Parts: sequence; C-alpha cells; structure tokens
Amino acid sequence: MAHQRGILDPPQQHAVLMTFDLEDASAAPGRLRFLWEDVSERLHDWYASYRLTVTVGFGLPLFEKLGRAAARPPALKAMPGWEGDDFDPAATQGDLVVQVCGDDRAIVHHAERDVRHHLAPAFAVRDYEVGFGMPGSRGVLGFVDGTGNPHDDARIPVVLIGDEDPAHRDGSYMVLRKIREDLAAWERLDTGRQEQVIGRRKADSAPFDPPESTPPTSHKEKSTVGTPGGEVEILRRSFPFGGRDEAGLLFVCWVRDLAQYETIKGQMAGARNVDGTEPGKDAIEQFYTAVSGGYYYVPPEPEGDGYLGDFLFE
Repeated sequence: MAHQRGILDPPQQHAVLMTFDLEDASAAPGRLRFLWEDVSERLHDWYASYRLTVTVGFGLPLFEKLGRAAARPPALKAMPGWEGDDFDPAATQGDLVVQVCGDDRAIVHHAERDVRHHLAPAFAVRDYEVGFGMPGSRGVLGFVDGTGNPHDDARIPVVLIGDEDPAHRDGSYMVLRKIREDLAAWERLDTGRQEQVIGRRKADSAPFDPPESTPPTSHKEKSTVGTPGGEVEILRRSFPFGGRDEAGLLFVCWVRDLAQYETIKGQMAGARNVDGTEPGKDAIEQFYTAVSGGYYYVPPEPEGDGYLGDFLFE
C-alpha cells in the first residue's frame, strides 16, 4: 500500500481544512466510496499540474459512533488539553477531516466543493478553515516554519506507521490545531527580541552563534526534545491564515505515533523539560492561543476496488 498524497508532498500555496460530523451512518460507505473514486480517478489526475492533493482522515469519535472500536488503530486517541489552550478538545474534534491543497486557489475551491458534495448527506461540515503559503515558508510572525523538519527518506520513519502496527502500515496520524496569534503584541517587539523568542535569526532562520547563546526558553530549544533513543521528531506541514479579525497558523503535523507530538508539546507547554531541567515555558506561547484541534488517523491508499474508510464497514 502507499501513503495518501498531501502528507509528504512539499506544501502547496493554498489549503482548505474541513472537519465533518457523521449524520447518516447507513449512507457513509457509499459516500466515502464515491469520494475516493472521484479523488483517485479525476481530481488528482486532472489537476496534477496544480499539485492538487486531497487527504482524508478519521477521528476517534467516528469509530465509536459506528461501533467499530476494534478497527481503531491502537495509537489513535482523544487530543488532551494543555495549559493556555482556549478550547475543549472534545468539542472541536471532528469525526472526519479532509485536507485539500493546491497551487491555484480556484482549483482548490472547486475541489473542496466537490468533496463536500460527495460526502453529503452522510457527513456534514463542522469546521472550515482556509490557509495559504507565504514566501520562504514563513508564518505570519515572519519566521520560517518547519526549519527542524526531517528531510527526504528520513521522513518515512517519522511519519509512516510501520512494523509496530502491520494492519495500518503506511498510514499516519495527523495533528490539527488552529492557533490564533497576537500580531499586535508580536509587532511591538524589535527584531532582536523576536529572535530571542524563536531562537533563530529572522533573516535566514540560522541558529544562534555560539549555540549556547540561544535562550533556553526559546521556541527552538523548547521544541527540541532529546531522549536516549535520539531526538523526537515530527513533520510540520502547517499553513498560515489571516483575515480582518484574526491571523495565525493552521498547525498540521504528521507522525507515526501521537506520542511524538505530545512529548514535544508537553515540553513546550511546561516549565520542566524532558531531561529534568526547568528553564520555563516556551516563550512563543505568550503570543498565541490554540482555539480548536483534533487528532486523526489517515489510512494508506486502498488497494484494488477498496476505498478510503472501507475498513470501518468490513
């Protein structure tokens, strides 16, 4: 089997992230099959030049609503809350997530409308978020996002489920969090102070020189977790968002086990590091607030005449 598109692909210029609630369980198999046939036979082929990708994942509540707890991947769980979050994870967790990305906004718009049409009436939209790419992979704070990502083949053991769970091999777990950033407060800082918060130079994302001059509560240091088995890694594939009243980051990361993300996020949100040191919380957290989020299992592409989600109805 092969992993779904939209996980390891380089980030595109536009993204729509939609979560859905199950409305009609009896209609779900047919609608999921209809969706997958159109995605695999038309959307990905017709719009390949625009790098269109449609990626589908399933939340824990869907397994519970369908009475299919036995089909749940063992690492799938409910998202916990962390200090500073401004939402109840149980209230924002969707049954299903669809990520539509591409390099042309109109193409993405048409594709996400097709997705919603294909899924109705079995699934109803719960949340709809629009993100965009920025030059140099920067976020609205002006710094490069994802500098610490693994690259090339090193991404595979970070992202894709392997021998530890053969039944779900080549699947992945998606972490989705909408983070609202306080640009007014951030922009009151001069560049030097912003760099102290992030732990990297703004112009080129270079680390501080010498390294020991990096503040221990900087985002770089607090999001770096070393263990006896090596550094804990995730693959960040986020999209900035912005409008009249809010701006921030649609944080998306991909992991083979949600414990990877929770270890890093726990260190960021807490004063104590995994190694026992107590430098304080991640300095960047004073400039943002997470307002929604959820965890999703993203299965591999099905083989033969299967469809995404067919394992839920076997």
